[in-house]
Amino acid sequence: MAMLGKKSKDKPERNGNSITLVGKGVNIQGNLLAEGDIRVDGFLEGNLIGKQRVVIGPSGSIQGIVDGEDVVVEGYVNGVIIARKQLVLQGKARVEGRLYAVRLQVQDDALINGECLMGSKLERVLEQHKSPTLAQLKNLIKVDFLRLPNITNEQPAALKS
Repeated sequence: MAMLGKKSKDKPERNGNSITLVGKGVNIQGNLLAEGDIRVDGFLEGNLIGKQRVVIGPSGSIQGIVDGEDVVVEGYVNGVIIARKQLVLQGKARVEGRLYAVRLQVQDDALINGECLMGSKLERVLEQHKSPTLAQLKNLIKVDFLRLPNITNEQPAALKS
């Protein structure tokens, strides 16, 4: 229990921003918009627009667009990732699709199958579109969902427990 004038150490906040958690075993079909940080350890078929840090945990799987300031992937993404500051692929991350990142860090065991666009030119374009609607985002990255690889309703076998 927090005392008056003291902050509780149990609060899920970082720098005043709330942290949203999509837990392991949770399956969501639809789009998510997170004003603060978000961590996905479950399955999302849809698009995730995070205003801050986006983390896809080791058991996390997303099929759609992931857009965030800093994006960390340890799980599986099939679609498009937009990292406005930095994209980190760590552990056994698996990404199939398109990557748009100002900076990219890939650890040894991570795997990318797709296209990657990065650098200062991309940073200028993303700066002009800080808070796009989903329709503007799709237009910005010129996503042709029919050309995205292997979009299915199932989690990849490697992530099933």
